[in-house]
Amino acid sequence: AGVVSTARLGNDVNSGNSQFFLMRGHTEHLDKQYTAWGRVLDGQDVVMSIKKGPDGTDGVVTDPDTLESAAVAADLPEGERPQAWVMRTDSDLFAGLITGAGRPHVCSLPPVPTVVED
Repeated sequence: AGVVSTARLGNDVNSGNSQFFLMRGHTEHLDKQYTAWGRVLDGQDVVMSIKKGPDGTDGVVTDPDTLESAAVAADLPEGERPQAWVMRTDSDLFAGLITGAGRPHVCSLPPVPTVVED
């Protein structure tokens, strides 16, 4: 949970410019349809408390919560940034994770993956 991606209009891959969504758990129908570009490093309890729409409504909420502030770790002063590591997506280790039998879902990967050296 806590994976961040950009929303878009239907199948128009060029329409994702102003709305995003936060994954609350495994959502298989989004696999290979959207690019995950961020992850919640702190405040997952807040993500889980955000109102969600009823099943079958495509996430529509009649009285939605409003995001009032968020911070991108890279924009924080260096001393205030949370520690985070990135796994190289061109590594054999990453390839094994996403293609192996019983592969984990992206929402099941640890929030701070192991550093993969060259």
